[in-house]
Amino acid sequence: MRTLGICSGMDTGCTSVEDGKIIAAVNEERLNRRKLPPGLPRLSIKKILKICKINPSYYNILKGHYKLTGIPSRLNTSFDMHEEPIVCTPYDAIRSFRQGHLDYLAIGNYSVSNLK
Repeated sequence: MRTLGICSGMDTGCTSVEDGKIIAAVNEERLNRRKLPPGLPRLSIKKILKICKINPSYYNILKGHYKLTGIPSRLNTSFDMHEEPIVCTPYDAIRSFRQGHLDYLAIGNYSVSNLK
């Protein structure tokens, strides 16, 4: 499992962890030469996304979430429905979506709405 860790505030920066091992870590101050920059560590996030070859649209999701809520991070929990196994594949995700458990589904560069 790959995790993108983002810290804003003291020691602002971004880290990529895969299967419990740190793949890359970048401190925002090293990139912008400012102590305690406000908001999300956008330069660190972009650098980590590039180093780890992660789709940059993930950064846009984080930025949009921050704009809407004022919270500069996302918590990713398991994608499962009551009494259903955990979603592990795109097929599982589409099946859950079609059963009406979700309002929106995004996979890669595609997104669909289930709102009527």
